[in-house]
Amino acid sequence: MNSYDLSRQWFDFSFENPEKVKPIHTAIYFFVIDRCNRLGWKEKFGLPTDMAMEALGIRSYKTYKPALLNLIEWGFIEMVQESKNQFTASIIALVKNTKAHTKAHTKAYDKASTMHTPKQVESTYQSTHQSESSIDKQINKQTNKQINKQTIGVQGNDEFSNLIFSKDEEMFLKNLCEFFSQTTEVLKMRVYSFARAKKQNGEFQEFEKQTVAYMKFKDLTGQEKHNWLNFQRDWQENDWINKLKNIDKAKVKQLNIKKSNTIKDDSILQKMLAYSNSN
Repeated sequence: MNSYDLSRQWFDFSFENPEKVKPIHTAIYFFVIDRCNRLGWKEKFGLPTDMAMEALGIRSYKTYKPALLNLIEWGFIEMVQESKNQFTASIIALVKNTKAHTKAHTKAYDKASTMHTPKQVESTYQSTHQSESSIDKQINKQTNKQINKQTIGVQGNDEFSNLIFSKDEEMFLKNLCEFFSQTTEVLKMRVYSFARAKKQNGEFQEFEKQTVAYMKFKDLTGQEKHNWLNFQRDWQENDWINKLKNIDKAKVKQLNIKKSNTIKDDSILQKMLAYSNSN
C-alpha cells in the first residue's frame, strides 16, 4: 500500500459516486495519507482533530466530523479509538478499500479519461495551429515500486504520547482556557494546538509549571494578568516559579489577599493548584 494506490482507489470511488463525494472528503483523506507517510506508514496512528482542522482550514467541528465518518463508512479509514472531543486525537488506520477499487471502476474511469484526451489535444491543436501534437499514453497500469522507504519527519514510538493528553493534562488545559477566557470552539482549538506543539518539542511540563506559578502569583499580588496571546508569546521571558518564591508576603498581607490554601474550592486557581500538587 502506497500513496499512489490509495489516491487511485479514492478517485475510482469518487468517479463512481459523484453524488456522495465533496471536496472536504478529498482534503481530509489526503491529509490522513500525508500524515501516515510522515509517520513511516505506521499501521495505526494518531489524528489530532484540531491539527487536521487547522491544516485544512475547517473552522467547525460539525463540518469536519461528518466528513470523517463518511470516510470510515465508505471503508477508507478504520477508527481504532475515537477522540472524546474536537481537542483530542483519534487513533485511526488507513484501509485498502477493495470495494472502491474494482475493475469496473477502473475501466470506467480509464474510458472517460481516454475519451476526454483526444478532445483536449484537438482543441490545443486548433488554438495553437501547431503541426504536431504528442500524447503520453499510459502503457500499463502497474505502479512504480517504492525505491526509498525513508520518510520525512518520522517520529519515534512515543508518537501517541506526543499527541494525546492524559486526564490530568486535559484538566490543566480546560482550566487554562477558563483562566484566559478562551471559551469558544476556535479559541480552545488554538490553545490545544499550542499545548500540543509544546508537548512535541518537550516543553510542555515546563510550560505547565510556569503557568501554575504565574496564576498563583497574579492571584496573590492582584496584578493584571496577560491576555492569552501575550502569555503564550512571553511565558518563557520570566521565571514565574522564582517570582512566586520571592514574593513579598508582608505586602500580600497588607493587600488583604488570602493565601492559596484559603481559596474557594470552585475557583479556577484552586483547580490548577490541585492539579500541580498531584504531580
